Amino acid sequence: MRTSNLRYREMFFNPTLHTRRGVPISVVLEGMAAGIAAAKSDLGVDCRLIADVFRSDPPAEALSMVSDLINERNDALIGLGMDGEEAPDPPEKFADAFALAGAAGLHRTSHASEDAPPRNIETCLDLLGCERIDHGYYVLDDPLLVRRCRDGGIGFTTSVTTTVKAYFSPVLSEHPIRRMIDADLVVSLGSDDPTMVHTDLAQEYLQLSAALSYGPGTIRRLCLNALETSWLDDDDKRGLRRELVGEIDALEALLDEAEAAGPAHDGDVPR
Repeated sequence: MRTSNLRYREMFFNPTLHTRRGVPISVVLEGMAAGIAAAKSDLGVDCRLIADVFRSDPPAEALSMVSDLINERNDALIGLGMDGEEAPDPPEKFADAFALAGAAGLHRTSHASEDAPPRNIETCLDLLGCERIDHGYYVLDDPLLVRRCRDGGIGFTTSVTTTVKAYFSPVLSEHPIRRMIDADLVVSLGSDDPTMVHTDLAQEYLQLSAALSYGPGTIRRLCLNALETSWLDDDDKRGLRRELVGEIDALEALLDEAEAAGPAHDGDVPR
């Protein structure tokens, strides 16, 4: 919140990394819900939880985990996701777990085609019932799938720092995010794992916009894409949209004033 003006977060966690250490899923959910309540009280930031299937877990364990989540579910838990290495563990292995989550009313997403072919995206959409895709960079290898996702308004949650460290060139002009935006896909930008890779949301925006010369229009688009593809309810989404659009309009007006005033003079304090 302090570095990036964060307003709302949908946070992933892997339940089985806790339960295999002897922490019951009820305790995990209660603890996270308490933290969310404290963050909202102290910082004014709201958060919801997405429980991740860990791909290296056996499908039966993932199914059991989803069953336990449903039985212990609280208001903070809104969705099921999936992460881990794609190549050895394709998404279809976990179709039963995702079907159970969908039947219980949980939203669904998945890491897909971060380091695997675009067919994994099709599997996530058609078999797992995913509403959006996390990463999804190799969608670009399939023009028909690009068209389908663009026309269907499928959201792609992307990140810069983690993928540069793991998969792609550090030259950001070569990153697939640029081509995904150019293809009019519904791309949003996130920080992925700030503690692990030492970044935050503002840094992700700064890196991308500086490398690709993105102006206010593209930044507005990325911000509003994140809101529109979030799982906030309609009333909360409308309220937050009004706030964001108002603040973005005000910031753009300041930029216009600065440009009209011309170059800064020596001794001016940058703002």
